[in-house]
Amino acid sequence: MEEIRNVLASIDFIGLSIKIVGMLFSVGYVSFAIIFLQRLTKLDRTYTAPSTRTLYAFSWLQIAIGAILILYALFLL
Repeated sequence: MEEIRNVLASIDFIGLSIKIVGMLFSVGYVSFAIIFLQRLTKLDRTYTAPSTRTLYAFSWLQIAIGAILILYALFLL
């Protein structure tokens, strides 16, 4: 019986570790998207092309996806 408890405790620790790594990945993803958006904003002042506007919209989409990933990771914890 004690061996089963040890196995279950180790599985719980592994699951928690995976959730924390997922949370860190999500925060890093959003941070990258925000930095990318800031660089696009600086670029947008000097270079106005349709491709820049598409990248700008895509960057906002990345931020939205990252926010959803963070919320999902929080509910997993």
